[in-house]
Amino acid sequence: MKFRQCVMLFISLLSVGFAVAQETCPAVIQEALSSLHEKCSLTERNQACYGNISLEAIPQRGVTQFKFDNIGDIANLEDIRTLDLAPLDAAAEQWGLVMMRMQADIPDTLPGQNVTFILFGDVTIENAAKEDQNPMQSFYLTTGTGDASCAEAPESGLMVQTPSGIKEVSFTVNGVEVEMGSTVIFQAERGKNMRVKTVEGKAKLKVGDKTIAVVQGSEYSAPINENLEITQPEQGTVEGYHEEDVQSMPVRVLDRPIKIAKPLTPVQIEEVNVLNEAHQPLCSDEVGSYLPPCTRPMIDSQGHELQHSEDGNVVLVDATGAPLFYDKDGHPITTTDDYYRHLSYWNDTSTLTDNFGNTIEVAEDGTVSVVDLQGNTFVSEPDGTYVYTEVTGAIQTVEAPSLEGSFVLDEEGTPTVIDESGNVFPEPTEEIGTPGVENPAGETSTEIPPHDEMQATSEPHGSPPADTPPGQAPEGDAPPADSAPPADGAPPHDDTQAG
Repeated sequence: MKFRQCVMLFISLLSVGFAVAQETCPAVIQEALSSLHEKCSLTERNQACYGNISLEAIPQRGVTQFKFDNIGDIANLEDIRTLDLAPLDAAAEQWGLVMMRMQADIPDTLPGQNVTFILFGDVTIENAAKEDQNPMQSFYLTTGTGDASCAEAPESGLMVQTPSGIKEVSFTVNGVEVEMGSTVIFQAERGKNMRVKTVEGKAKLKVGDKTIAVVQGSEYSAPINENLEITQPEQGTVEGYHEEDVQSMPVRVLDRPIKIAKPLTPVQIEEVNVLNEAHQPLCSDEVGSYLPPCTRPMIDSQGHELQHSEDGNVVLVDATGAPLFYDKDGHPITTTDDYYRHLSYWNDTSTLTDNFGNTIEVAEDGTVSVVDLQGNTFVSEPDGTYVYTEVTGAIQTVEAPSLEGSFVLDEEGTPTVIDESGNVFPEPTEEIGTPGVENPAGETSTEIPPHDEMQATSEPHGSPPADTPPGQAPEGDAPPADSAPPADGAPPHDDTQAG
């Protein structure tokens, strides 16, 4: 009798423990993802960020300055040899989580575009990049399987997402060459199977001499050996994934929001295989198609949509449809000195003169010096330091001036001034040529030009920056008509001159 009571007590304790774990599990997952979003937002290209406990990081041989021990720590990918993340332990409130931003084969001329890696749970990743590759462009991956302890917890894996504006990126995982323009989940259990699930977009895998298409809603699975190699590609299969296997994936921490695709049917899988073997596009712009769209919206790192006009120019707009100024690296231009740097770059000159006679010098290191007619100097250093030196020699630190009014350009380059309330003022008589927007080849382009620039548009939108620079008219007053750029490509009215 006593033995039976002990058994019943033990079962009761197990039941209570299981119930507690079920209640704790979702909270651990949500807290870990929130921690990753908060602590790792500043992760840059070819860096990894420690998102949540616990994990072990092993640096490359010869690397002496290495710290990757606490949440929020950031390390360069080239310094990492191995990352070993811990599986979910709801009772201990642990779940290994890492974010990486990787260049892969994205050109150096697109610094704001990165591939996002999210590693979660029981995952080990080993850097196998060759000398001619970017950091972590080739790696080996192992993951646990079937380890989701609650409905809110995904099975351990690696989630990879390509940025908007990049058609495809390529890298190698476990010896498999991957080309993808999408969001894909990778899982690999040593000595058992490697699985590749595409939850958005499409991917192509080169396994031996065979190219396998894995479009959204489908999963590729193949046996691997103890060395993580697919030794018998003919045993690999493509089928629709199970919806319950992907519905809990941590897509909320991705840079680009997505909607997880519905699983494909066997008929749809066969149609994809036929298209792939015939070298036909694995996409469709038909409404309701199960295939990914052929024309996807492109969103930059600041959340602005990049569109294309028929002449190959780039349309840069914010969420309200307002056009934006961009510099050559794709960053929004919000200050006067940034605008001067931009004009200097496109006009291929270090010296500019505004329509008030101020002389602007742009040094090779990005330092901007503005000298007015009285000899007062305003210097903007690349590090964000601003110094105003009067002709008398008096020196003072000043705030960064913003562009004086906002204006948009029509197809002929004629500027239209907009005040802070969005009111449009009559077009000034002066015109400015839009620098750098023409396609060098004079042909229509479907690719992003190497440099982002000001977009010509016939419809005025939006309002100027909230910051009001020195010398600008008080709020509510109309900006002067001559605040628009002059016809020769020089910058607009310089608000930094002495009063």
